[in-house]
Formats: sequence, C-alpha cells, structure tokens
Amino acid sequence: MYANKSALIKYNLRFLAVVGFLSILSILFIDQNLTLLFKNDDWVWLLAREITHVGLFTNYFIPAFIVWFGLQIFLKWSQPKNRDRLKQITTKALWLMYSLLFSGLCVHIFKFLVGRQRPKISPDFDPHVFQPFTTHWDFHSMPSGHSQVLFTVATYFAYLFPRFKYGIYSVAFILAFTRVMTRDHFYSDVLMGLAVGHLSTAVMLYWLSRRKMPAP
Repeated sequence: MYANKSALIKYNLRFLAVVGFLSILSILFIDQNLTLLFKNDDWVWLLAREITHVGLFTNYFIPAFIVWFGLQIFLKWSQPKNRDRLKQITTKALWLMYSLLFSGLCVHIFKFLVGRQRPKISPDFDPHVFQPFTTHWDFHSMPSGHSQVLFTVATYFAYLFPRFKYGIYSVAFILAFTRVMTRDHFYSDVLMGLAVGHLSTAVMLYWLSRRKMPAP
C-alpha cells in the first residue's frame, strides 16, 4: 500500500500514461490485425468463449456478499473462539465488494464517454468507430468490463498476497485476453480495462485502509 496520497497519485498518473500510450499504438497499428487472427468461429474461439466468462462481475461479487452477509449473521448470534479471524474474513469480503462496485462504476462511465464500437459489429473489425455518450451495448467496447473485473480482483489479491502479485497479474492478463479472441473487444480495450480495474482498486484500497475499518 502506498505511503501517502501523493505517492498514489504519482503511481496512477505514470501507470495511466504508459497504458494510454500503448492503447493509442494498439488502436493505430495492432487492434484490427490482431482481431483478424481470430475471425473464424473455430475451436480456439469456442474455448475462449467458455473461459472468458470467468471475468463476469457476479462471479466475484455474489460469493463475497454471501461470505460477508453469512458471517455477519453468524457472528451476531454466536461467540466462536476464532471470532477475530472471522471478522477479518468479513472485512476482506466487504473490501472486495467495495472495490468491485467502485471499479464497475468507473468502467461504465468511461464506456459511456468513449462510445467505441465493438469489433464484431463491423465486418472488417474497424477499430476507429466512436460514438461518445451512447448507452447502446454495441458501442461500449472501451474499456473492457471483463478485463476491469479481472484486474480489480487481481489487484485486490495482490494486495493481500504481494509475494504472488506477478503470478496473479499474469493469470488475469491471460484471462482478459480471451475478450480479444472472442471478438468482443479490441486489444486496446483490454489494456484500458486493465488500467481502470487496477487503478480504481488501488484508490479504493488506499481509501479503505485510511478509514477506521480494520484492515484485512
């Protein structure tokens, strides 16, 4: 966790600058050609289509809510010996829910503001079609919501288990890339989803750690 607000802001700005630059390069030179590699509905597409569902918001929010709510009820009506440990687990679940909600809000705001057309809407996967301020799902390609969820979860678990952070982020990136393989998003959409998920979660975890809540 960052020592102070200034360090967090500097990190976020540097990270966003790098990912933003890579995203621009991707839009100009990579997005269309990369998507064309996955133009056929073959076994690769079918496999990616199954794997990509791991990035759904509900896969993480609902279990976290069940854990949080269930332990709240359990702790209210019982006095277990490991009460402190169970309260820590309750807090961990709550922090994950906060992170998912905040990050989800951020990504939907960006989707609305950017209004980028999804690859599969265009026969040639045109990466340069934008209709800002639209609510239509076909124009909510950037940033990728699945990638945002995956990197929200990855950042959260990297915070809990910093020793394994590079492995955690690597797995999240591989899973997020399936959004390109299914032609639901361009590569730059995944990069921006990665950035939104990671940075918004870093902000939320910093804010929560400064509140009077017990840290997980």
